[in-house]
Amino acid sequence: MADMSSAGEPLLLAWDESPASVAAARIVRALAMRTEADACVVHALNMRAAPILPPLDAAVGLRDPIDGPGLHEQMAGDVRAAIAGVLGTPVAWPVRIALGTPAESITHEAGRIGAALTVLGLRPHSALARALRNETVVTVMRSIGRPVLAVPEGLTGLPRRAVIGVDFSRVSLRAAQAALGVLDAGASIRLVYVTGSQNYGPEDHVPLNEPDEGRRTIYQLGVEAAFDWFIGSIGAPEGVSIDRTIVSDMPATSASAALLSQAADDGAELIVLANRRHRSLDRWVVGSVTADIVRDGRIAVLAVPPLEDTPPSTDTR
Repeated sequence: MADMSSAGEPLLLAWDESPASVAAARIVRALAMRTEADACVVHALNMRAAPILPPLDAAVGLRDPIDGPGLHEQMAGDVRAAIAGVLGTPVAWPVRIALGTPAESITHEAGRIGAALTVLGLRPHSALARALRNETVVTVMRSIGRPVLAVPEGLTGLPRRAVIGVDFSRVSLRAAQAALGVLDAGASIRLVYVTGSQNYGPEDHVPLNEPDEGRRTIYQLGVEAAFDWFIGSIGAPEGVSIDRTIVSDMPATSASAALLSQAADDGAELIVLANRRHRSLDRWVVGSVTADIVRDGRIAVLAVPPLEDTPPSTDTR
């Protein structure tokens, strides 16, 4: 199975003691054992969740002992002990106790250590939480330029069945290749191409398809041949099965429902999607389809940004 990270790039676990973060810890341990990558932990103390914010001098006074070696190491040790308790084995993972909102703390730590993959728990969000923009997973996916894996509490091991949304662009090819790094050996993959979703999503106002890339691939090869090229380009190891599905004439606002329905039909434990470049802001963003599936909260989501700007070759000779 393909590795998620390059040499020296660690995995980051976002820990908050919830059942979903317990599932995330199991995933990080399995990936660390398989790839021999280092694992690190970030645990956020969210002072903004307090009903009354502390005075500035009190907040500064609190930050100092947390950053100090004594209290920080004591709290880090407590976190390691909690993780070891749920995993049933001791862990020596470095733990960072961060003061701030979970999304800010996770994003900062992922950048600080150069995390190859950030793994955090996933829970369904209420309409009120969306209105308050209290969506840690979506915010982290929008802020980190590396793959982010969000897992629900029911996931007990590496996924064995995945649905991957594709549009035959370099972005979705990168996502499919990255998925190999988190799937179990002998996994089953279904590539899903949703036609009619090349318009603008309701949140991000950017095309769900890359019009100069994915469409060009289809125009050059045809859909079935594009699938053949895509599957050949993934580089899946022996034992991984890959199927293909076309969902026709689905509006962008329903593409997430189509992927969730396909995942339910397959008994899939993971949906894989690509982040996109916002043309006007020149940054990577999470599209509305990814956000909708994250908010559903029932299935693990791997969001993957591309690593280069050069489109892959579609030369089949």
